Order: sequence, then C-alpha cells, then structure tokens
Amino acid sequence: YPQHWFFKSIITNHGLTQHKICVLFKKNSLTMRRIDMSREEDLRPLEKLFNTAMEFRQNSNVEKSEHILLRILKQEPRWAEPNIELAHIYLISEKFDEALEHIQDAIQFLENGGQWLEIEEDQLLSMAYTLQGEIYRSIADQDKVVFGSQEIWKDYINKSKEAFKKAKELDPKNDDATVRGAAHN
Repeated sequence: YPQHWFFKSIITNHGLTQHKICVLFKKNSLTMRRIDMSREEDLRPLEKLFNTAMEFRQNSNVEKSEHILLRILKQEPRWAEPNIELAHIYLISEKFDEALEHIQDAIQFLENGGQWLEIEEDQLLSMAYTLQGEIYRSIADQDKVVFGSQEIWKDYINKSKEAFKKAKELDPKNDDATVRGAAHN
C-alpha cells in the first residue's frame, strides 16, 4: 500500500470522491517505471524514500516529508512526482514562490517524459496543471495582489484559468479542473 500514498495525497487534495480513488488504483499499476535501465538500482532507494515521505505527510509530519522530498530531488532532480508533492506542501503553507517553482519544474519534466509512476501521462500532467491553477489563484487572492496593480492581479487570474483549461484538455475526466476553473470565471 505505501505506493498508493502519492495518489491518495493528490486525489484527496483535489476533491475526488473515494469511488474515483478506488477506480484509479484498480485501473493503473503503481509501480515505478524505469527511465534509465542502467540506473535502476539507484532508483529503488529513492522509491523507498518517496514512500517514507508520503507516510510522514499522511501522518501530518509535513516538515519531515518536505525534508525527504528535497533530499530525493538532490539525488534525482528530474523526478516530477516529488516536485508535485512539494508544490502542494508549499501551497498549503502559503509559500507560493516555492510552490510555483516546484510545479513549473514538475510540468516541464512531465511534458518531456519525466514521469516515473505508471498512470496515464495526461492524467498526471492534468493534475499538475490543476495544482498550478490553484497556486496562481492563491497568489491572486493575496491582499497585496488584490489591492495592488490591477494588471498583475489579472495576469495571475488569467494564468490560473489557462492552467485549469489545460488540465481539462489533457484529462476531460478531471472534474476538479472543471469545477475550480469554473469557480474562477
């Protein structure tokens, strides 16, 4: 079950129902995909670290989870999934610059085939774009942005809408992107 934590974390925080979580688990293998066969032995310890980070996060020890995820990225910076998890942690902590940095890295890696977990490519990328939309919207909702320059506020709102739109295009079944995107129109 430890490999389920990544998806449970993303899915739970994106508002999908328990039924949809079960469908996702049954439909997709949650084993790590090998990117570089010659480095497979290097990836196994990172998988264990990732599972440990997700366990800490599930047990509300976000600081330890963050520390482990950063450690993973020092060893393998091209892994999108730890970047997604860090982006979510930073969004919740209202560390928006860090959240944006990590989600942008994750999206770049996913668009270039850097996904390690075996689910539909567009599905994980759609989740990443949904999270990016949430980050942009959270930045736009800050008082300093709302009461600051109208152009900057509009720019964040437009970036948020575009991210939700992209998420929906990638995965039409991503109801969260639809709901959140519609809520921000």
